[in-house]
Amino acid sequence: MNDNWHSLSPVSGEPWTFTTGPWIEEEPGVVTSPPQPADDSLAISTAAAYRDFEAEFDFRWEIQGSDSGFVFRGRHARHYYLVHFPCTGQQFRGAHFWAAISKVDASGWARVLRTEVVPGIPSEIGLWHTARLRVQGPEIRLWVDGRAFPVVTDDTYDEPGYVGLETYNGRDPDEVKEYFGDARARVGSGNSFRNVRIRGETAAAPPWDSSVAPGPGWRHPLPDTTHGAYQYVGGLVRLDSGEVLLKLAALDAHTTGTRTTLLLRSHDAGRTWSEPEVLPDTLHGATLHPVDGDHVVAYLMQHDPPFDLSMVESTDAGRTWSEPSGIGRVTFDADLDIEHAYLSKVVPLRDGTLLRFGYSVAVGPSMHGGVTRDGWRYVGAPAPGSFSFCVRSTDGGRSWSPPIRVDGPNPRPGMLMNARETASETSACEVAPNRIVALIRPESSPWMWEMWSHDGGRTWSPATRGHFPMYACTDAMTATANGAMVIAGRHPGIGAQLSLDGGMSWQATRIDTPFYANGATVEVEPDVVLYVYDGKYSDARVRAQRLRVTPEGLEPADA
Repeated sequence: MNDNWHSLSPVSGEPWTFTTGPWIEEEPGVVTSPPQPADDSLAISTAAAYRDFEAEFDFRWEIQGSDSGFVFRGRHARHYYLVHFPCTGQQFRGAHFWAAISKVDASGWARVLRTEVVPGIPSEIGLWHTARLRVQGPEIRLWVDGRAFPVVTDDTYDEPGYVGLETYNGRDPDEVKEYFGDARARVGSGNSFRNVRIRGETAAAPPWDSSVAPGPGWRHPLPDTTHGAYQYVGGLVRLDSGEVLLKLAALDAHTTGTRTTLLLRSHDAGRTWSEPEVLPDTLHGATLHPVDGDHVVAYLMQHDPPFDLSMVESTDAGRTWSEPSGIGRVTFDADLDIEHAYLSKVVPLRDGTLLRFGYSVAVGPSMHGGVTRDGWRYVGAPAPGSFSFCVRSTDGGRSWSPPIRVDGPNPRPGMLMNARETASETSACEVAPNRIVALIRPESSPWMWEMWSHDGGRTWSPATRGHFPMYACTDAMTATANGAMVIAGRHPGIGAQLSLDGGMSWQATRIDTPFYANGATVEVEPDVVLYVYDGKYSDARVRAQRLRVTPEGLEPADA
């Protein structure tokens, strides 16, 4: 290997190519992508190609919802390896630093080869970190701040290619928001690089192909912003006829302002969508559930005591709706002092039982809120009135059981078990008859909380740490008719996780990079899962992708 180091900088005057615009030098020696919103921003050094090399670079997160990456063996924007360091909100607040080695292929997705928490590295925004990378043949070695990452071996891209920098901005903030942790107001990539250098023997390679566009093939179900520039997924169901219904909320400001509840229809499994229909405002926050034929039910829950439940029905595929009718309430133990409670989508079991999952928030400080002082955020501890639960119905949703705690009971109460941070958004699906897996969004845990029921949701095992981190994925978990499991949400970027063995192992893929997620999934064709999800603040229109399940992993269904 050539021992002479060569400095790399997108502002050096050497040949570089960019997928957005030319990168800039914000301060002496510090570069970042241009100050414009972008899903994916690459800066590729095209002066020389490398196969085997050693590289070093410093990177700094400036905001959350971003990524710092180093590209190598690149031929175009859908053919390269990527060493990267994703930053998401709960991950940096929970103090777990993640690194990943991925490959970007013709799908435009980043296939995660390995991702791990790197111990001993702080996750706060605004700190410089040093990465060292050594690539030789199929072997990829990485160190971060002197800490070794597990060795990755992959021979997909064995030929020489180009190196460069990668970042994206999932938030595009234009003002400081202390709660969300932004170090300073900025619009752009959100990440900075300095001291980038490489050594190794240069090699011949075809020119970088700038005609290939980066990124996945998503689409907007509702491109028009007449009803509001900020769109949020409110529900996604498939009727017996194959028609797919998508409920959206459209607002003129992020989470506030004038709100319109809309319904879109697709007659081709999510490829195209109808013009929006305005729904009664009573259906805002309602959970849609198809019954049979054109019969659709919308369930509503009062989030404050006494937590009344009601339902609204449509017998014409959502074109007209009944008035709400009460169907009881969720009744908690009186001494728990619960302030708020929430329920998510309906999970139908094969025996006809319906499950809904939710969580409660006790009066007082909680894991969801907190106070800030002198740059510190203080959150509440787990409380008896804050927990995740499910409710069951055996009469088609006309009545529901009392709440059942999904973090199962202590098997030996005489030996105390610490309460866990499981009062949060829950995703669940039926893996086999009456065998259900539930995953709960964590606050400080590096991984999701995982629980199992073997009796249709009547009882649950105690929560364990699951396989991966993910956030904003409450209604985005689906089991296909053939037994695959798909869940999609935040981290890394917009991540999709696939299990082909009943939840025993998972494959991670970064399929997009907006910050918000909060989407929904449904199987729309055999082994094709439609995922619709919220966008980002600079373009807050909902996005959609169709994901095909194959024995080798997820693929874009419309490639």
